Amino acid sequence: MYPVLWLGNDFYLPSYFTVIALAYCLAIIYLYFRTLKYQQSLLVAMDLAIIIMIGGFLGARLFHVIYEAPGYYFENPLDIFKVWQGGFVFYGGAFFAITLSLFYLKRKSQDILTWLDIFAPIVPVTYFWGRFATLLSGSGYGKATTLPWGIVYPPGTEAPSGVALHPTPIYAMIFEASAFLIIYFSERGNFFKVRKKKGDLFFLMIICHGFGRLI
Repeated sequence: MYPVLWLGNDFYLPSYFTVIALAYCLAIIYLYFRTLKYQQSLLVAMDLAIIIMIGGFLGARLFHVIYEAPGYYFENPLDIFKVWQGGFVFYGGAFFAITLSLFYLKRKSQDILTWLDIFAPIVPVTYFWGRFATLLSGSGYGKATTLPWGIVYPPGTEAPSGVALHPTPIYAMIFEASAFLIIYFSERGNFFKVRKKKGDLFFLMIICHGFGRLI
């Protein structure tokens, strides 16, 4: 697709990191308004935003190094720091970000379930754009397919070129968009008319996201 975005003859931006950065900015804006809606501390919200950014980045990178390619990085340890070349795992980032956030909220004596509900719709929105970033960079590609919506990536991406592949990032984007709509209308009371408890929105998001990942 478009692994780099050219802004001139000699200047370009990696599409993956550019979209991820914009998605994170969008998430912070969304977090701001949801924090106001739930009448929680904006200071705590911004602290969480920083914790999630740093914890997610480090966790995703470490999980890639330790789990996906330990042999390569044992022989090339300095390449661990070459993050611009890619190599991040969502679950590693999610684990570190959630663990650090829960520790912080506990230290601040915050209502953890309330904050989980605040973040419930933010997660699928951010993940949606994260998968769009992988679509542009050619990472996270699927198997070969003869279906008419298969994607043929050009040379220069992580995906094999010249062969139609399942557009798995698009599949994931559809699932995440669906998860967001379910959470959004559930919060408004359009779904699940029974009385909701704190944390229900977040756990509903986990179910929707997990189902999409499984498929």
